[in-house]
Amino acid sequence: IPLRDVISQNLINGVNCKLGPQGNQCFNPFGNALFAAPGTPQYNSPSVFSQLEAPITNIAASSLTSLDAVVSGEPISVAAGPVGMAVGVQIRTNTAKEDYDPLEVAGVLAVNPIVYNFEGSDTTYSYFGEVRVPVLKGPHGKLEVSASGRFETDQYTSAFNPKFSATYRFDWIALLGSWGTSFVAPSVFQRIGDYGQGLLPVSDPLTATVVQPAIFTVGSPSLTPEKSTAMSGGIKLTPIKNFALSLTYWNMDFKNLLTTLTSQAEVNANPNGPDIIRDPTTHQITQILI
Repeated sequence: IPLRDVISQNLINGVNCKLGPQGNQCFNPFGNALFAAPGTPQYNSPSVFSQLEAPITNIAASSLTSLDAVVSGEPISVAAGPVGMAVGVQIRTNTAKEDYDPLEVAGVLAVNPIVYNFEGSDTTYSYFGEVRVPVLKGPHGKLEVSASGRFETDQYTSAFNPKFSATYRFDWIALLGSWGTSFVAPSVFQRIGDYGQGLLPVSDPLTATVVQPAIFTVGSPSLTPEKSTAMSGGIKLTPIKNFALSLTYWNMDFKNLLTTLTSQAEVNANPNGPDIIRDPTTHQITQILI
């Protein structure tokens, strides 16, 4: 008989007080069993637990393989000095895999919902370039500007992100500024992975109760990259040797932030949403998808 079937039957027998060496002991699944004294009806004896416990083995593996090639140098010069250039390519492959224990896949564990094995990979191709140009060099100071760009594409999406910066130095004063965009693509786990947990209290605003539903974190292939726009500007003063004073302003704006809401935040946002599974009779929350 498969172990999962044995444990399932033992859970039923325990609730019906037919567990233990003599088949006459009860299993109390409620929290008051933790505080009950031996010999009381609420107490769970070690012999009962021995028939409900099982070793759990989950096997997870992930890998990241990267191949980079970069060419850089100063191929030309202008009046203010040499022009620096760099171009490159990168190929990244990310894999993720998890084989959950058969008991977890079957959903017979008391503290976890059903989970599913997953395996996947994603290969990203990236092309980038940068140029640094000295614009001014002389008695009026030194001005240098740079521009760079990076294009990335994988099986889900693609994006181009530029960046521009400038630095002006005159005597012991330096002015700096930059503007650019960036993005972070969802990982393989965030797209196809899953994870289950339970026994986390959640306050339900519709029923005014606190429940402990199964919580299932599941990835989505439709996730879009996290994007940001950043700009900065500042001044650096070095009036004497070994002393510097700087003031910098940063501004960063994020869109499509890649994060996981807590189970309570998911309920608060939309108590009747499609990710909140309720019992059709009692309307109590039985599962939360996040």
